[in-house]
Amino acid sequence: MFVLTKTFDFVIFSRSLESNLWDLAWSTDIIMGFICFFASTLYFKNRILSFSIFLVTMFSISIWVFMMLGSKSLIPISDPSLKGNYAIHQYLYPEYHDTVVLAIPVYKESYPLLYKAANSTTESVSDDDTETITLFNKADYKISNDEKTLSYGKVKISLE
Repeated sequence: MFVLTKTFDFVIFSRSLESNLWDLAWSTDIIMGFICFFASTLYFKNRILSFSIFLVTMFSISIWVFMMLGSKSLIPISDPSLKGNYAIHQYLYPEYHDTVVLAIPVYKESYPLLYKAANSTTESVSDDDTETITLFNKADYKISNDEKTLSYGKVKISLE
């Protein structure tokens, strides 16, 4: 799963749950580790098994923290006119002087629950352009009539 998501830039995403299933998988692994640890502690008299499950769970927690820092929260693009299923990950960060950088990677569904990075757009926007920044923060996008671009005010993002 790690190679699939980090090397090939795939995202495991559920449109109906609107959640990144990669995050859910890591969290479920941690919960199952604790359940197995407590069950083995209560059931087995051999403490080596319980201790080894505890060590694996602690190792998983340390990896889980770093994986959650790098996880992506996706927003599904809901428009009945689109032919494919798309999702975007949007974030902004300040740049020098009075500008803000808007970054929007676009993901297209390749297989059910599996999204591949299709395009990535990075735009510098002035702090004075409050309309674009407000639309971006609210995830209030508009899709063009030809279904090839998505826009937040003045910023246009290609879906292909």
